[in-house]
Amino acid sequence: MPDRRGRKRSLEDLLPEDKTTWARDIWADRQEVAKLPSGAWMLRESAKELGLPEEAVDEVLRRVHGTGE
Repeated sequence: MPDRRGRKRSLEDLLPEDKTTWARDIWADRQEVAKLPSGAWMLRESAKELGLPEEAVDEVLRRVHGTGE
């Protein structure tokens, strides 16, 4: 949503200043976060901040959503 000057916000604006603490909290609740509409994005951002591989996020999403390959 644009601000009062008509500028659009970026997704980075939604992240808190202390990204590491945020990322740890998200990853600690990863099973519940994965169920949210924006859960995949939050998990990927938190994994990136914590230095975790994308495969870790994929595994969480597979477990929660029951998709196997």
